[in-house]
Amino acid sequence: MRLSLVIALAAPLLCAAPDAAAQAWLGKACAAEAKQRGLQGAAREQFMKTCGKQAAAPGPQSKAQPKENPQQRCTREAAARGLDGVARRAFMKGCTKG
Repeated sequence: MRLSLVIALAAPLLCAAPDAAAQAWLGKACAAEAKQRGLQGAAREQFMKTCGKQAAAPGPQSKAQPKENPQQRCTREAAARGLDGVARRAFMKGCTKG
C-alpha cells in the first residue's frame, strides 16, 4: 500500500524531469547562439525570448522526424562551419556537452 502511494505521488515528478532537462538544454543552446552572434543587451534579451518560443513550438514535421543524436548534429554543424583540427575539437567538446 505504501509503495503504491509513493509511486503515485512520485510519478508526476518523474514525468516532469525530462521536460525540465529539455528546457535547460534549450536555454543553453539559445545562449550559445546569442553569444556566437555577438548579441548584447536588449537585442540579446529579445533573441532569447523568441529563440525559446520558436524551438518550443512544434512544427508540422516535428513528429515525423526521429530525434537526432547530439553527436551527429554537432558533426554536421562543424562541417557546415568548415572547422577542422583544434578548432573542430574545441567546438565538438562544447557542442556535445550541451
